[in-house]
Amino acid sequence: MLLFIYTDKLPDVHEITGSTSMCTSTNMVQHLLAVSDLYNLDRLKLLCESKLCEELSAETVATTLALAEQHQCTQLKAICLKFAANPAKLGGAFVGYERCKFKLYQFYCFALFDLDKNT
Repeated sequence: MLLFIYTDKLPDVHEITGSTSMCTSTNMVQHLLAVSDLYNLDRLKLLCESKLCEELSAETVATTLALAEQHQCTQLKAICLKFAANPAKLGGAFVGYERCKFKLYQFYCFALFDLDKNT
């Protein structure tokens, strides 16, 4: 976050973590998105959303969707829902797809529960 504040650029996550793993990169950007929302760094939040859209996969779509909902990232949420609705985009990763479906089901149940509480 400090690198962004001083440079106004999204830091190179691979350089910071010393890893080329896409999973590590996505995880760090997810945390950076949460922090940027907490401290109202709107530009950083948009950059993180964009990066997460680029790195979306069968393994990350459910957690990214939950994060998008939690931090009011409407475009990221829409892209996650579109991605998850198309099993072909999941690349035939059946285990990832089943896990994703289960997490999305949990997410929708919690969302419906919250709607019922508020009405």
